[in-house]
Amino acid sequence: DVLAAEALASVNWTPLAGWEVLDFNLDNPHLADLRVRQAIAHAIDRQAIIDQILFGHGELMKSYLPAWHLLYAGDAMLPDYAYDPDQARALLQKAGYDLSKYPAVHPSRGALTLQLASMDVYIYPRPPIAAAIQEQLARVGIQVEVEFFTWPEFEGQDCSAIRNGRKFDLG
Repeated sequence: DVLAAEALASVNWTPLAGWEVLDFNLDNPHLADLRVRQAIAHAIDRQAIIDQILFGHGELMKSYLPAWHLLYAGDAMLPDYAYDPDQARALLQKAGYDLSKYPAVHPSRGALTLQLASMDVYIYPRPPIAAAIQEQLARVGIQVEVEFFTWPEFEGQDCSAIRNGRKFDLG
């Protein structure tokens, strides 16, 4: 972008045949509550992540698959989880969390602390994205601890890996 802005190069951006999503492990008692997952969706400013970390080179998705994917079924019937931290806090309160404490505390589930597991793969800026998610969720009372793994540790070939073995809260 800098080279193009200074007319030092002609730059063409081509999207990768990939996309990023945030997976929820519903085995976690906090995440088993739909309101908590909805609160997380409202608390993350995905457009800001695209604009600030990806320098505007990305497209906001509403579904698990991008519009160019062969199995994409459309977004028309999907709910819109616009960035709205106030709505996120309201959902957490409806779910029974005490937001006067950090992290927020549920009477039976305890402190709302989640582990975000990810891969630190060179071509993807996951560390700054994870930091943004951590900061944005903290604003609504959700503590996030981030840990990075190698591709074999995270994806692996069997159920001993982080993702396939369901050894994460957020992935």
